[in-house]
Amino acid sequence: MNVGSGHFRRAVSFSRYLGQRKINSIFVINESCRVLIDHLKTNLDNYRVISDSLDWQSETKEIDAIAREVRPSCIVLDRPPLAVPDKKKVALEYLTKLANISPILSFDGFCEVNFPYDLLVIPFPNAPDAPLNQIYSKAKNKCFGFDYFILPNEFYEMSFSRKQNNAPPRKGILFVGGHDLKESIPFYLELLHHLQPLLEPQLEVDIFLGGFDLKRGYENKLANWLKSSSLKIRIQKDSKDFYSILSRADFALLAGGLTKFEAAYLGIPSITLSLTDDQEKYTRAFATGGSVLHLGQVENLDPKKSLSSVFDFFTKKEVTQTLSNNGKRLIDGEGANRTIDKLLEILL
Repeated sequence: MNVGSGHFRRAVSFSRYLGQRKINSIFVINESCRVLIDHLKTNLDNYRVISDSLDWQSETKEIDAIAREVRPSCIVLDRPPLAVPDKKKVALEYLTKLANISPILSFDGFCEVNFPYDLLVIPFPNAPDAPLNQIYSKAKNKCFGFDYFILPNEFYEMSFSRKQNNAPPRKGILFVGGHDLKESIPFYLELLHHLQPLLEPQLEVDIFLGGFDLKRGYENKLANWLKSSSLKIRIQKDSKDFYSILSRADFALLAGGLTKFEAAYLGIPSITLSLTDDQEKYTRAFATGGSVLHLGQVENLDPKKSLSSVFDFFTKKEVTQTLSNNGKRLIDGEGANRTIDKLLEILL
């Protein structure tokens, strides 16, 4: 996999769920970020780190070498799209190479390539302009929808309770994934800066930075911005505290990744924006169910003009109560076991 915080956390959790079912796995990551490697050391016994500078041909050779050593029954592929020209052509060649090594379970579909995956798991709803059965007609077995959403292990180990929202939200978390490639954190901060004078008491927000943003020193840029702001903001760099702080939040400011589903399960009302065209399609579809307040693609948004869209969210408890209740109805937390059951049914 490449770095992508939602993909990374889901893949780690799935490895741990496999272990709980007495199924051995080796976690392979092509990312050298210290924060992510430290997370692996804490959570998994068996993992391999390969270079993040390899082209896809060299990467598949590395995976093949590991596969010859351990002889896996299946490769579980969970990675964001390739950032290369002709990515669908390259992705098809990559998948074909992997399929020659072992059967493939793919989460989310890889670069929207229509490929005969042995099992394809997409744990979110269709978007009207992206019918999943049509896009992935060649997949041999398909599991679509929230019944297959994999919650992080921490939700069970730390016994997080689901929220009951009885007051307008004031304590939040801001997280946009492993790489804030569209400067969406500054957008949210500017929005809060204009919103704060209209609210009492003061908003408190924890900003979590992803692995790639930590590598590029993004926190220094945000710290300089915050020096001139009256907002009560804390920049968090230790991912082990993420779910604990998320579970205590009254609201979440998110991008269009997997965290919006985790927040929905906990009953935490969220505002979302999207960083890519794919995120926009699926987050917009998710928002039609009344589980998040979706603003749109960040490059099309203006903080001042967005004030009217979010004001009721922060001032009327019935708005956040509705979002919270709708989110909790969608996800029951049994997605990992359902996915493993289906995988074993196919392989055995």
